[in-house]
Parts: sequence; C-alpha cells; structure tokens
Amino acid sequence: MPTPDTELILIDTNVLVYALDPADHIKQRIAIDLLDELAGNGRGSLSVQCLTECFNAITRRIAQPIPAAIAGEHIADFASTFTVFELTGAIVVGACEAVASAQISLWDALIWSLARHHFISTILTEDMQHRSSIGSVRYLNPFDREFDLALVLAGDFS
Repeated sequence: MPTPDTELILIDTNVLVYALDPADHIKQRIAIDLLDELAGNGRGSLSVQCLTECFNAITRRIAQPIPAAIAGEHIADFASTFTVFELTGAIVVGACEAVASAQISLWDALIWSLARHHFISTILTEDMQHRSSIGSVRYLNPFDREFDLALVLAGDFS
C-alpha cells in the first residue's frame, strides 16, 4: 500500500492549462509552482485524457491560443515529466457507473475512475468542491486559499 510520501497525486487538466495560459497571472504562478514541486518529488500523475484536453484547451479555448506545434511540445514535456495513465475499458465502465451514482459529468467520472483504479486518493482540480470526496478519492482545489501542498504531500488533509 502506498504511503503519503510515495502515493501519486492526479493532476487535472485545469492545472495544466493555467500553467500555460498567462490570462490569470496568480493562477498561472500557483499552477507552475505546483507542477514544479510534483515533478521534483516524482509524485505527480496525469491521465491521457488530461493531456488531450489540455492540448485542445490551449490551442482553441484560451484567449491567446498557442500554436499546435508549440502546444505539442508542452504536452510532450508533461508526458515525459509525470506518470501518465491510459484509459482502459474497466476505467470507462467505472466512470459510466459513477455518472449515475455520483451525478458527475462523464469527463469528471473518467478522472475519478482512473484515480480509483490506480489507488490514487487525491485529485488536484478546481472542477470539484475543495475537500469533497467520492468514495476513497478526495478532491483538492490547488487554487483555494486553504490549499497547502506541503500538508497534502504529508498526507494531512485537515
């Protein structure tokens, strides 16, 4: 069983996008610092889904889209820096069940199901209420004023 100092933390798409989008300087700085820390200690992980969503967002949805070639380089950097998990049939089935039981979107359910499948207890995202949980998976918003990565890394979520 993973211990707090070895357990991976799943990073959601919005953290990646904020790191690359200069529109919100405060969130960009938080996201960059967070990614740097998780890269440095080897605790960060991503879903293939998050990489594809990030590419789409930074090339099409942000105010100053990034050219596809440069965006691809950012995605390659993320993929080589963090542990990346692929979606499987079992993860998709688990997500479909969570859509009904937890009343969340399919995209959020895929992230949750992947975390549960790989025994990852923490997802960093602004898409869910800070400190909420579904089953054994806890959601923490790294942009919330109460968020403290040092406590998360130590396994203290209080």
